[in-house]
Amino acid sequence: MENGKIFIPDKEIVWNRIRGVVWAKGRIPHPYSRAVLYRVAGIAASVALVLGASVALWLAHVTAASGGSAGIQRNIVIAPPGHKTQVVLPDSTVVWLNAGSRLSYDCLYNTKARMVELEGEGCFDVRSNPGLPFTVHAGNVDVKALGTTFNIKAYSDEDEVNVALIDGSVQLLAAADCRLLATLRPNQLGVVEKDESGKCRVVDCDAELEAVWRFNKLKFENVPVAPMMKKLERWYGVHIRVVNVPPERTYRLTVKTETLTELLRLINKLTPIEYEIDGEEVTVRYK
Repeated sequence: MENGKIFIPDKEIVWNRIRGVVWAKGRIPHPYSRAVLYRVAGIAASVALVLGASVALWLAHVTAASGGSAGIQRNIVIAPPGHKTQVVLPDSTVVWLNAGSRLSYDCLYNTKARMVELEGEGCFDVRSNPGLPFTVHAGNVDVKALGTTFNIKAYSDEDEVNVALIDGSVQLLAAADCRLLATLRPNQLGVVEKDESGKCRVVDCDAELEAVWRFNKLKFENVPVAPMMKKLERWYGVHIRVVNVPPERTYRLTVKTETLTELLRLINKLTPIEYEIDGEEVTVRYK
């Protein structure tokens, strides 16, 4: 499943592959017609889908056995590097997951509580329920809301947790002791340090810009090289090594459907660079 769509094998493609294998052996067995092989291909595709579902159930079982409340299964949704996905929770809350992110919640969600855990980046459109506040546990921060839309960036390899409020209102709480850190208004960004101090600062922002990735595009407004390349790494599912970075260089550009090569060519027009792509390893060298 990718971007909320179920993969359905193309039987014509399967037939052509089967025919190619048989022809490679020099003959086509007469008793098996194309219709019969289509049926075989359909059965094989069904088995593949069942196996995929079994893997998902196995992951949930392992999670229940290894952590969380005793005997309570946890559901896990993962967006691997280079991919984004969307999930609708049991209360109709919609969550978009950015590349390299993981969302989990237990099977009692929306009964006594609405609590989810996030690693990475997610945008939440929360269904209002005054009786059950919605809480996202992200690193050392708990984000509490009733009905609102907000973006959280909490990647494990970054030093801060960022929460941008698009509409409504949210509270930022210290996960360790439930201490109130800040209450955000729309177009405010809460930045919480991950160190022992857990310092929180609130600044104005364009919250829609912070969450524009959920519409399958990235937009950079005067962004330095290092944070831009970090986002591009996750976007394309690669590792980017940058050499001779000009410290003062910033970029204003939008990424939509461009391939990595097309984007690097565009950057080269803005700032002369040399680049090399070797599988998932990318080197960018400023001239």
